[in-house]
This record gives sequence, structure tokens and C-alpha cells, in this order.
Amino acid sequence: MMAKKSFWKLPAALAISTALVFASCGGNDSSGIPVTDAGLGTSLEARTLSGDVYVWDAKGSLVPFKPSAAIPDITSNDLLSGAAGAISAQGQFSFILPQPLPADTPLAPFAQVIDMEDMPVSISNANAMGFAVLGFDSPGIWTPAANLYEGWLFRGNSGANFWEGVNFIYVDRDVTVALSQEFSEADYNGDPYTIIPFTINFSKGWNILHFKEVPAHNGSAITVRGGEPAGLKWILNIF
Repeated sequence: MMAKKSFWKLPAALAISTALVFASCGGNDSSGIPVTDAGLGTSLEARTLSGDVYVWDAKGSLVPFKPSAAIPDITSNDLLSGAAGAISAQGQFSFILPQPLPADTPLAPFAQVIDMEDMPVSISNANAMGFAVLGFDSPGIWTPAANLYEGWLFRGNSGANFWEGVNFIYVDRDVTVALSQEFSEADYNGDPYTIIPFTINFSKGWNILHFKEVPAHNGSAITVRGGEPAGLKWILNIF
């Protein structure tokens, strides 16, 4: 299942609360299931990911990242050839999602891309192909002590009773994905979770897929939506 197997490289150490305000929403369908739009837009501005970067300090609090020098060559798993971003010396991240994709980008069936191939979802076009950016690799971060670390940069947030984040999803055509009933299983640790029904409209090009986990009476409940809520941050997890 997508949340536990792909997106959730997110460390559960954030402690920042946020109110959810989705960028685009289609309301509910006739069954009361939320319908959301995931399309990011095709303009250069829409495809430019940027913002201040945060890291955890020794107390587990998020603080602004202040590198000793700019960090170039921030890549998406080395799979988008020729596409790279950077973290400036002031601690600001910037990356342009390419469109069209590089010719050698490894596209896959869309259910696999969004990691839902083992869920009872309906996909409006079985021929849809796509590509997922779960986060970004930093090739090396020099600390003041001159030790070299590798880092994983992702967009997320969490608080006392939730955690959340987004994936950036490319699809080669418009497609709608829907889960009409709750789906429950256990993660690799044996902890149960339930996916709440959803309908998401993906647009040709880049999209944002949002996940949020909250406690439930039996394990946890996961909501899946299109678009990005307010309050997310670029977080650099230094290994």
C-alpha cells in the first residue's frame, strides 16, 4: 500500500501543528466520498518547488537549516536525468519539476506509481503511465565539524496526533483514481491501519498526492487527497 511502502520515509519526530486547507477540492460525491483535484499546473511557476529548509536539532525540534555553503546537485533519486536543484547557503531549496519529462525517465503503470496496486481502487484509464518523486537526495552535507552526511529532503509535517506529507506524481494523461470503501491491512511492523475512501482527479503532467495519518480506535486512519494543505515544510533528514 502506498503510504506505508513508499511515501512514509517520513521520520515521526516533527512537532508542529497545522490547519488543513487544501489547494483544490471538488467537494463530495453522491456517496459522501471526498473528491479532490491533484493537478499542480503546467507553468514554470507551478512546477518550481522552493522554500526554507528545516532540520531537527539535538532536542528534536525543527530549526532553520543553515549550511556552511550552498549544496548543489539535489536530485530526485537520480531518476530524472538532467534535473537537479540546490539548497542555497541561506538554507533555501529550489527544484524545477521538468515537463516534458526527460526521454529516459522510467514510466510505470499508474497503480504502481501511486503504490495502490494491492488496493481495490478503480482507475479510469488502465493505460495511464506515470512517475513518482517521493523526495530528494542530497549527495553530501558538510557539517561545521567537517563530517560528510547524506540527507533525504521531503515535504511534510506532524504534530502530537498526526503526521503527513506529499508525493509529486507525473501522469501521461488525465486519470481519476477512486477507493469506494475502507481498506484495512497491517504495515511491515504488524500495526493495523485503514485507508479512508477517496476520489482523486489527476491531470496530465505533475500532481500532488497528500497523505495524513491520525490515531483511530484500531490502529490508525489514513486519508489520501489531491493537492497540498497549508503548513507543510521542506525537512532535511540527515543520516
